[in-house]
Amino acid sequence: MEIRYITTDLDFESIEDLSLIVEEIGERLIPSHNQWVADKYLVVMAYPADYDTPEETVASYCGILEGLSESSKALWRGCHYRVLDIAFESGETPSRFYSQLPDSLISRLAALGISIAISIYPVGHYSYDPPEGQA
Repeated sequence: MEIRYITTDLDFESIEDLSLIVEEIGERLIPSHNQWVADKYLVVMAYPADYDTPEETVASYCGILEGLSESSKALWRGCHYRVLDIAFESGETPSRFYSQLPDSLISRLAALGISIAISIYPVGHYSYDPPEGQA
């Protein structure tokens, strides 16, 4: 099984209700969480498009967030946690897997106050390859 990029999720938290942001960008992103948890609002959103690389997905998130209304931008700036979680599925090939975000994209992330997390899932978590001879 090959190592592969899966998806990128946007996670953000605040003590303020974040529903305005979710409503504004909810037509372009899929909200999987928008709830009060442990004394804070937690929002997790996923990108519905199938991009082939983290760079494409992260750039698209940046474009959406850069276009927020002034009211949503104020809520965004008030968030104490803003992360793009880039997910990969592990594998045996290639012997070295390499993925890079260019400095121009890192600058956009920094301007938005977003950090990057990397999640690596075990083989089979997102796909299933039956043992040889079984289908």
